Amino acid sequence: MNRQFQNLLDQWHSTPRLRLGVILVITILLFQALLSYDDTRMERRSELYDLTRRNARTSAAARDEGLQQRAAALSTLRDRVEKSFFHATTNGLAQANIRSAILAILTEQGLPTENLTVDAPQPAPPIVDGRVLRVNYFARIDPAKSFTLLEALEASSMQIIVDRFSIRSDAEKNFSLGFRVFCIIRQ
Repeated sequence: MNRQFQNLLDQWHSTPRLRLGVILVITILLFQALLSYDDTRMERRSELYDLTRRNARTSAAARDEGLQQRAAALSTLRDRVEKSFFHATTNGLAQANIRSAILAILTEQGLPTENLTVDAPQPAPPIVDGRVLRVNYFARIDPAKSFTLLEALEASSMQIIVDRFSIRSDAEKNFSLGFRVFCIIRQ
């Protein structure tokens, strides 16, 4: 190792081009490091400027009474909407409660209850803790009764969206209905 180092030193002292090349490489590396440092500093300065502007806008918006009033109105509206949803502590309870509520409506209308399915709750993103349950119902009933059922579902306290409604008024009088029910699940 000592001999190799001595060889290297001899080449260093005897070859001016080697010294010039190493100095040039070191100079380029230092210049590149300075440029990189300057770019990083400029990025941080730009981020600080953006954060300062955003903070100023947020502070100005917080002082704006109109915005505070709109936020309060939105909060009140959200509370009213959430109160109109079914509430449960678990997914299973939500599914069971909604199934029993729909069964009660079907029984009240004198309709068959055997072909009712309520799927497991799925997330409903815009609503905090919100879930949506897919409900499917199939029966052989008179078309007039199907519209009576829809009216009863609309009149109920459930928040529903009907996305499939089918009536066949042939000899079998098939009726199928698909809808989603919204609920809130909080542990």
